[in-house]
Amino acid sequence: MRCFRAEAILVNRMWFPVQLALIGFVAFPGLYIGGMQAFEAIWFGGSMAILNVYLLQRCQKRELRVVRSADKTLAAMYLCVLQRFIIIALLFYASLGMLELVPLAVLVGFIMGQSILFLPGLIRVK
Repeated sequence: MRCFRAEAILVNRMWFPVQLALIGFVAFPGLYIGGMQAFEAIWFGGSMAILNVYLLQRCQKRELRVVRSADKTLAAMYLCVLQRFIIIALLFYASLGMLELVPLAVLVGFIMGQSILFLPGLIRVK
């Protein structure tokens, strides 16, 4: 019996073009409204979301492959969350602190990229 099943948020590779479309959906109006700086910031935020979803997929696949006790599964899940949090926090620091991108545009791109996690659950609800 597997202890960790996250079917509701399991996003496979077929959603990647949808994720790019969602980011582009706000990036091109951002180009018109905020110029090239906003466009670049939205795509940077979106690429952070793509990386975050990829890391989530990798952790889920690894946990679904191996049958472990509940303690080890929970520890692996916490390590995965910590790893993703640190990587995304460092990327936010790089985008806002070092690259000095437009903060709102970075957040909009990140949020649109992360919204892909809700789509599989919404489609199953039908």
